[in-house]
Amino acid sequence: MGIMLELDRALLLWINGMHSQWADSFFAAISYRFTWIPLYIVLFIILILKEKKISWIPLLCIVGMITLSDQLASSVFKPWIARLRPCHEPEIQSFIHLVGNYCGGAYGFYSSHASNTLALAVFWGFRSGKSWAIILGIYALLNGISRIYLGVHYPSDILTGMIAGIFCAFLFGKVEDLLRQKF
Repeated sequence: MGIMLELDRALLLWINGMHSQWADSFFAAISYRFTWIPLYIVLFIILILKEKKISWIPLLCIVGMITLSDQLASSVFKPWIARLRPCHEPEIQSFIHLVGNYCGGAYGFYSSHASNTLALAVFWGFRSGKSWAIILGIYALLNGISRIYLGVHYPSDILTGMIAGIFCAFLFGKVEDLLRQKF
């Protein structure tokens, strides 16, 4: 386990250490939650145009899925595991390059950003085809990398968040199937 933690730390420091003014701006924008509002609006419009009267079913599932995904990370695992974010970790915090002095809350395991974005990518990708799966997969991947680059998550925080996001997407895919059968 010690070797895994050291690899996690080394990968974090390598990605975080590649900072430049351009990359700082790019990854800060990628990580900023409001950057993606235009994408969410496009998805919402597509959902309404495609599903019409029953668009409330996938919309309800998306809201429930993101809520579960986010709260599992933020309210259950982060306080339970209590793993410090890299930028709060005394042994390495002096080596972390912070963008805009942003560090986030004390605990980072696991990343709700990674969980939420991959949950959306998987849920939407399965229902909308290969093109959307690729676009949203890139969105989720960039979001996860941005969290490591910004020094607020270890790579294992991102990987675990992505696994949790996949779980939430499959769970709510089943919920959507059940709701569609009833309505």
